[in-house]
Amino acid sequence: MTNSSNGSLTPQPGAVTGDYAPNGLPKQDVKNPNDPSWPILPCSQAPNFVNAKPMLVIFGTDKSKPAAGGLLSLLPFRVWGDPAWDIGRYWTFGVPPSEADFYGKCAVEFDWNGAGFICELNNPGPALTIKAWSGLVASQPALGLDASGRPAGLIPGYHLPGGATQVYIPDGTLPFLTNKRTSWSAPRAKAMAVAKPTAAPAAAPPGVNAADYARLDAAIAALSAQLDVLDHQSPRSGGSQAELLRRRMRALSEDLALATPEARARARLAAWSLVGTGRLVDRELPDDGQSDAFNRGVGEVVDAAHDLATALG
Repeated sequence: MTNSSNGSLTPQPGAVTGDYAPNGLPKQDVKNPNDPSWPILPCSQAPNFVNAKPMLVIFGTDKSKPAAGGLLSLLPFRVWGDPAWDIGRYWTFGVPPSEADFYGKCAVEFDWNGAGFICELNNPGPALTIKAWSGLVASQPALGLDASGRPAGLIPGYHLPGGATQVYIPDGTLPFLTNKRTSWSAPRAKAMAVAKPTAAPAAAPPGVNAADYARLDAAIAALSAQLDVLDHQSPRSGGSQAELLRRRMRALSEDLALATPEARARARLAAWSLVGTGRLVDRELPDDGQSDAFNRGVGEVVDAAHDLATALG
């Protein structure tokens, strides 16, 4: 297939033959007619759904037993990778078995998501129920890849079919996650570059001790460096958690720089998420792979994040 402006292109993973034909909902807010308090499915996201209905995601403390109300706990999964984040709005109720299955049935253009990791939303902390939306994934245009494998524009005659069931979780939900590499990325794990923030650390906002922020920033950098060393030992160690720590710290820094009440609230959530992430790092790595220095690094992240989250209110 040839693109006149980009030369010869190869269809991205998951693309199928046939011109793209939009089949999503109209670009308008979708509301729950039976519950005015239900978060809307925003107009910007509605076209990503063929259909959408409210779904109450319920979590139980024991995955083998019914949760509150007699409904079984539902365990959403999310595939993510640079530039997509682990904490995101789109989830599925099954793990995609292959790269093509993820990009095609979930209709994800290749440059939206690096698909290096998969996380499970298995404990939302104090929120035992989440008001979400569920429906079939609408189709999307497909990208073409150049000879080096990089996205190089839309490719005519192909599309991403969609058709999987997706769950949209509104912003503001703070999940605690478990992470591992996707099955198709594990063989090339050593070639994956871990994204690192390039912006200078943000100054602490009024009412927050600058030393608290600097302590957390240093703790994240030190623990991430140790995780990078462990990255090649196991698909469950190193890379995904280092990426997670850096991304959450970057989000916290960006919100602190805005210095608005809304951004401060998001920064507080990000700090609490780092408390949980630090604990997850400690649980997911094998005991025999944890040195005293590593354990101290985990403890420093948890303690520093806790102090900053408390200071943010």
